[in-house]
Amino acid sequence: NSGVFGGFYSETMEFPGSSAINVHTSGPGNVVDGNFAAYQIDWTLHGGDGYIVDLMVGGAGVVLENNIAYRNMGAGIRTTESPNCLIANNTLVENGYLSEDPRNGAGIGLSQDEDLNQTIINNIFVDNSTAGIKSFEIIDQQLQIDYNLYHAAPGVPFIWDGYDFGDRAYFSLAEVQANTAWEDNGREGDPLFADPLNADFHLQLSSPAVEGGLTVPEVENDYDRVPRPQGAEYDIGAFEYCSGGCIPIFADGFEGGDTSAWSITVP
Repeated sequence: NSGVFGGFYSETMEFPGSSAINVHTSGPGNVVDGNFAAYQIDWTLHGGDGYIVDLMVGGAGVVLENNIAYRNMGAGIRTTESPNCLIANNTLVENGYLSEDPRNGAGIGLSQDEDLNQTIINNIFVDNSTAGIKSFEIIDQQLQIDYNLYHAAPGVPFIWDGYDFGDRAYFSLAEVQANTAWEDNGREGDPLFADPLNADFHLQLSSPAVEGGLTVPEVENDYDRVPRPQGAEYDIGAFEYCSGGCIPIFADGFEGGDTSAWSITVP
């Protein structure tokens, strides 16, 4: 699925927040795999997430894998009262787009005290406005956070686990490793996307994401349905590196590489 330019119903909700995909009060077995979410907008500045797992209070965790979240106003992926999720091999780029709300703009946002026991592995976080991962003093209650790749602007934490900025905010892998139990195998640096200006997030061979991930049996293929190398090191993010014949996300207009017409007028 490709969900671009959402946000039409936000203003009618008590707690606004349009999303390209929302898994809400559902039973077990939900898998969100291989989707593209961009420019989800909420002018109340409460939401506009790419993907949200919402009120899965029975503990039926959702699998989110091989997804791309690009320039959404809210989080790339957000969980709200939804524990036990597997969030693996997603590419989360420039979320928090046009937002002035510090609660928005994380690559992955864990919003409530119930968002526990998440497994967050093999994800790429690039230039999200608030943090790579944002939570509220529950980061040590997750199941696993490792093998992720971070690239952030100066002053933007890789992981922010507090309420006030600067409180439990960690701006490098060394700080994450020193202050949490996580990211012993994490990486930092430019992921070297093939053509990020045109939203092509395939990897170049020299990318630090190549062979930097963990084998995850649940994630058998990548975004393009290229088989992941079972029993070997995965590439980090939504794509396995391919030496030729990569399938671009777009081909013409919304099916192709030119995103020059993608613009938003700020009211």
